Amino acid sequence: MEPKVQDTRWQILLCLKKSAGMTVNQLANTLGLSSMGVRQHLAILGRDNMVGYDWERRDRGRPRYVYKITEAADKLFTKHYLLTSIEILDAIHDLYGPEAVEQVFRKRMENRIEEYSSRVNGENLAEKVIELTRIRDEQGYLSEFEETKDFFMLKEYSCPNVQISNKYPQVCEYELELLRRLLNTEVINECAVKDGTHFGVHRIMKY
Repeated sequence: MEPKVQDTRWQILLCLKKSAGMTVNQLANTLGLSSMGVRQHLAILGRDNMVGYDWERRDRGRPRYVYKITEAADKLFTKHYLLTSIEILDAIHDLYGPEAVEQVFRKRMENRIEEYSSRVNGENLAEKVIELTRIRDEQGYLSEFEETKDFFMLKEYSCPNVQISNKYPQVCEYELELLRRLLNTEVINECAVKDGTHFGVHRIMKY
């Protein structure tokens, strides 16, 4: 993904994308910048309609600004070819019917399984999850994972399929099946970016 804004401001947008909102001090501490420097960048991002803010009330002290990315900024994390993809799916649906669209999603899933199987081939589930996370991050999902005793939790802060899923929700089921087959274990979707959360979660079971 190539930044469409100056590098430091792009890093601020990345931080905000991966959070439910951050204050100036939180951004400054995360990025190693001065609070004044962060404010200057936020002012420019605000001018360009890339960030907005909410008031957060606290038990003590004054309310504080919590900055969030706007819908305009969120589009920077979405591949531009998605709109063309939707148009192509619409044409397939109109010409050949809904089953043809299902076949497209199924074939896309099979192609990806074949493409990534050579990479997701670790000796244990942890190695597979590490490589799968790397692949998903390359695809624009902004992925990371956490490990617990019973499962891995794959977090994804962006979803290239959001716009497609609004019209063809079955794409999410094929994505889930893709993960299950690559990892050879049960994968449960707990929440998704398309549902309005700021990140999606897949629970990857260890059994």
